[in-house]
Amino acid sequence: VRAASAPATYRRTLECDAEVEERQLKGYVGELSQRMEELSEEINQKGVQESHMAEPAAEGNEIQPSQSEVVAELAGGPERPPLPYAFSEGGIGHPEVCRRPCVYFNRGFCHSGAACGYCHHQHPDREAKLDKKQRLTLDEITKAQLIALVLHFLRERAEETGMAQEATEVLDIFAEELRFWGGEEIAELESDSKNRKLGKVMARMSFGALLSLASHRLDRDPFQRRLSQALETLRRSV
Repeated sequence: VRAASAPATYRRTLECDAEVEERQLKGYVGELSQRMEELSEEINQKGVQESHMAEPAAEGNEIQPSQSEVVAELAGGPERPPLPYAFSEGGIGHPEVCRRPCVYFNRGFCHSGAACGYCHHQHPDREAKLDKKQRLTLDEITKAQLIALVLHFLRERAEETGMAQEATEVLDIFAEELRFWGGEEIAELESDSKNRKLGKVMARMSFGALLSLASHRLDRDPFQRRLSQALETLRRSV
């Protein structure tokens, strides 16, 4: 015996109900997807703000997103011009002994304001930096040679920028560390090609950049501690 098929009217009713349920389900799924995207965007934005508002790490170990990372993060939105200078904790001692430039301020939205641990002043687009070979050269020389080399350019930079008196304590700390390692100060660099190229770059580096160059390679605790204290005093006196 063949089972009787459902009446046509009943089948149409079932089909209509199924279509309605399908549309409702699609709408619900669409709303969920949209809300998830909004929540993800809010979480990412909050994470960026909180990471920037966190207290900066110690000098020499600071971590901040690169300019390219910030640009990538803001891709798709209109680029805003840099804000005019505003005071920040990291800008004290600019330009010689301030902290690194704040990439957020340069993009126009530093939420930390005056408490920011990075500098809000304008900085050169291309600061003097050692290349790979020059960094390797510094890694290969003795600590005494490194200190003597850095101290030579620190003295020159202090004289050029008119802060020789304020920098006396820092220079004395380097001189004492040089004696600790059995080295002597140098009057001028050797004239070979490698030293000339290295000297040209170091001569263009800021006082703070020279200090950073040395502190990364000189890890004796008493020296690091005294230098950190003297640098903070110097930053607030120039």
